[in-house]
Amino acid sequence: TAFNLKVSANEHVTITVTEGKVKFSDLNESEKEFLTVGEQAKLKPATSMITKEKVKGSNALAWKTGLIVFTDEKMENALRVLSEYYDVQFSCEESLNDYSITATIDRKSLGDMVEVVKNITGFNIAIEDKRYHITR
Repeated sequence: TAFNLKVSANEHVTITVTEGKVKFSDLNESEKEFLTVGEQAKLKPATSMITKEKVKGSNALAWKTGLIVFTDEKMENALRVLSEYYDVQFSCEESLNDYSITATIDRKSLGDMVEVVKNITGFNIAIEDKRYHITR
């Protein structure tokens, strides 16, 4: 059995199964799910609610594979993935949320990845602290 367990800043717990079968539950086991390969579950500790879904794409394991792959992905979704992977905040002007991006980013540093995004989109990226904002 192999899986990835992640606790995000908002304290949600996410588990992604890559091999075998895993039982995932809250502390009291009042909520539980059985997960198999290619499935992911999220636990919201405040409510003990678990949601289960099929893993979409391969980015759930980007930390392990070193690859972030976008295939016709909406900008707002791509930025969410990049924010989690690089532990910084990405945002864009609202008119760009539906812009589609197709790219494969292979073990790039944050600076290199920003340059890749700038080159493939032609957009500007303003940087302030750990916040990156994309504009036309």
